[in-house]
Amino acid sequence: MKKHYEFERYSADELGNIIGSRGKPLKPILHHTGYHVLTVNNKSVRWHRFVWECYNGKIPEGLVINHINGIKTDNRLKNLEVVTNSRNRKHAFELGLAEANHGENNYNSKITEEQCFELLKMCDEGFINSEIAKKYNLHSRYVSLIRHGRRWNRVYKIHYGE
Repeated sequence: MKKHYEFERYSADELGNIIGSRGKPLKPILHHTGYHVLTVNNKSVRWHRFVWECYNGKIPEGLVINHINGIKTDNRLKNLEVVTNSRNRKHAFELGLAEANHGENNYNSKITEEQCFELLKMCDEGFINSEIAKKYNLHSRYVSLIRHGRRWNRVYKIHYGE
């Protein structure tokens, strides 16, 4: 059982249990994100971060805690590791817990799916990349990537019946 560096009246064990200021085990609250949380001194704290910090101290700036087995509620110390946000996201993809956002669901998308179909139709009608780019406020090289199925591949395949 180790005490928390900031909340000294609270402690955690290696199995991920947290003991409150009155010496009794706390019950986790399931947050809408799927993680367990607890409230300490009117502050909401993620359960896994609390357990990690009891044994390892403050989590360094820019790093996050990853659940090795992918189960957000498994807060055993041996299931937690400190990683970069990028590595955490990659791990989620590797375990099938996250999917890439394609097409207009990607927050970087400059056009909608409907506009992509229109763009491909313009390609079929003989418009050149710079004309299409101007209409959709895109770079002509990006239009070329769409034209050749290297971007918006799913729409490209539907449009050309592949």
